[in-house]
Amino acid sequence: MHNAPHVIRYTFRDKRHINLHQFHDDLSNSPLYEFDSRTSVNDYARLFDREVLRILDVHAPLKTKSRRVGRNDCRWLSNEARDKKICCRRLERHYRRTLKAADKQAFASACTAARAAISESRNNYIRQRFDDAAGDCKATWRATNDVLYCSRRTHHTVTTSAASSRKSLRHTSWTSCIAFNGPLPTA
Repeated sequence: MHNAPHVIRYTFRDKRHINLHQFHDDLSNSPLYEFDSRTSVNDYARLFDREVLRILDVHAPLKTKSRRVGRNDCRWLSNEARDKKICCRRLERHYRRTLKAADKQAFASACTAARAAISESRNNYIRQRFDDAAGDCKATWRATNDVLYCSRRTHHTVTTSAASSRKSLRHTSWTSCIAFNGPLPTA
């Protein structure tokens, strides 16, 4: 039975590609510098969060990506198995582009060779694990459990609640403004 990979989605801001000069100009021209002494501290803090997020949305919009999570342990792959696996994937992409029978045949034979190399590499790795653990009961049981139950390992997920997202964005807002070296509004 094949376990599907666990995939998570996450959001981030690409702060490395912000044009700092334009960011500083937009921040300087924002309502943050139209200070009114009657504005309460709480209202100004809300204005600060809203404006900095608005400017960040312009210069570093939130991006959503997804990635696989979990144990992807391929230490046991030999260099030969890795090369055959890479060749197989390359031939698969080529076949999917051309849909030619000759390319399909080359892809199928590469898959067969890759499967054989991966199987041999895994067998060699397991055999080596048990040879290294020979005479040590604890190491032998550790190797046995690792080999038999490697698919039952827990996968930790990264979940972000709305509150932690807001906290993260607020931290981003403050750290972005700390980088701003302009004067703060005064009464």
